[in-house]
Amino acid sequence: MESTALRRVSDGRSNPYGIPADVQEIFWSTLIKELTYDKTAQMVASEQRSAAIGTVTSMFILSAERYFEGIVSILKGLRGESVIYVTTNKPYSYLIRVLHENGISTDGFFFIDCISQHVGERSSDEEVNCIFLETPSDLTTISIAAHEAVTKLPGDKVLLLDSLSVLLIYNDANAVGKFSNFIINRLRTLGVKTILLALETDSRKDIISQIESLCDEVKR
Repeated sequence: MESTALRRVSDGRSNPYGIPADVQEIFWSTLIKELTYDKTAQMVASEQRSAAIGTVTSMFILSAERYFEGIVSILKGLRGESVIYVTTNKPYSYLIRVLHENGISTDGFFFIDCISQHVGERSSDEEVNCIFLETPSDLTTISIAAHEAVTKLPGDKVLLLDSLSVLLIYNDANAVGKFSNFIINRLRTLGVKTILLALETDSRKDIISQIESLCDEVKR
């Protein structure tokens, strides 16, 4: 796992990527052009890839009462892939502890922590398997960090996004929809499995229904 390479992207400040607004705009405009270019060919290629490697994009709708139990079940059901875990609601230090308490080894995990710094928890530069981002509201930085992780980490991998419901607290629905469209389609073209989580109470929202339509399967 090339976590050291990923950490070199950090400049050591509170925002590891320090992305200027004009660069963010270029990033999004380039991705939009890439994802919308020749849609018919893209859909055919995605379908062929999905057929070859199996279902690659899943949304899990979880109840609040059994939310973490659901995450544990999902992780235990994986087949040895490396996991890129994007956490927007649980600090890395807490998440590591409760995963271990529930029998989940995190040896093959890389974490993108979007909440620790936002709530004032001090992050450690010594962590080799985690990047600490500034806030769940910076979808561009989350996208870049996720893309860096999935392209630099070796072997089969799965990205788990925890969760769409929290992103909707910090961002407007259109932004979350655009972000989800990029994550799903980009990782699909890379052959990376994607797992999106959402609360059952949000499942009737229009944006969640729209994102569901992009997934290969929805589990409740």
